[in-house]
Amino acid sequence: YFEEMIHRFREGMTQRLWDQWCAIGVRGVSEKSREVNWIVDPEALLLASTRLFSFEPRLRDVATDWVIRNGSQMSLARLKSIRKNRGFSNETELRDLVETVREIEPDLKQWKSIAFPGGDKVVQELTYNYRRSSTSPDPNSAAGTIFNFRGLFGVNSRAEILLWLILERSAHPALIAEQTGWFTKTVQKTLNEMALSGHITYSQIGRIKHFSTTPEIWKPFVDYEKTWWVSQPQLYDGCFAVLDSLEECSGKLPSERVAEIWMGQAIEKAISNFEKSNDLDYVVAGKRGKVQEDLRNIIEWIESEKDWPILSLESKLLQRKYR
Repeated sequence: YFEEMIHRFREGMTQRLWDQWCAIGVRGVSEKSREVNWIVDPEALLLASTRLFSFEPRLRDVATDWVIRNGSQMSLARLKSIRKNRGFSNETELRDLVETVREIEPDLKQWKSIAFPGGDKVVQELTYNYRRSSTSPDPNSAAGTIFNFRGLFGVNSRAEILLWLILERSAHPALIAEQTGWFTKTVQKTLNEMALSGHITYSQIGRIKHFSTTPEIWKPFVDYEKTWWVSQPQLYDGCFAVLDSLEECSGKLPSERVAEIWMGQAIEKAISNFEKSNDLDYVVAGKRGKVQEDLRNIIEWIESEKDWPILSLESKLLQRKYR
């Protein structure tokens, strides 16, 4: 049972990651890739992909290829923040990918800080055939929206913070930090600076500032009525919590009762992350059921080409309409 669930999870998640790599510039890797109508998060996508490199080696190849071509459009500071606060990446695979990238593309030498935060270390000998199959992301596509904002405002926290405010309207810095994957102090400092422009405003609620903007003034840069924000660090943290528990149950073969407790705890964490990532109530299973029912529904959702990752576009649209 556990092996079957693990295999289905890995296959479903691999396909969802394929979709996103194709949407931001990888070419000729999957005939089954579907259109991505939400904002792709390149840092979270890379970290999540490392977790499945051993399951699907081609995923390693396309991720490496894309980073070599487009690594300058990624935020190392944000990647470090997500990596520190979320535990879903495979550190060995990430270090090996970064070493390959640095060897092939000297202009990305600053990536050394990702591979070896404590100094040089020896990694396994790598063999990689650079195919040059990636193009630059389309900044005018829904999937490539973050690259549009990074092109305008720089590869820094301003891009994610402003985009989040346009799409999600208002919040205090701690929530914005949680949603965007940046450190709280970075978000607080950036918001205070951006407020000087007059385009970012805030209201004081007790000792806490709640920042907001007027979406209409940003209409030329993003269609905020048709563009969807999903906090993907939280999304993947929830997904891989389920996989971690499945793998633990498969390896240790606990009693049925113990396995149910372990899986139940993982599912609770996953659901909490899903709700936060989408700003929605839990709708994967409709009504909560037994542990096995919830597990099956989560995996079917990951396998779904229709509902991933926003759960329900109709619910999101309805919520935004009456906000």
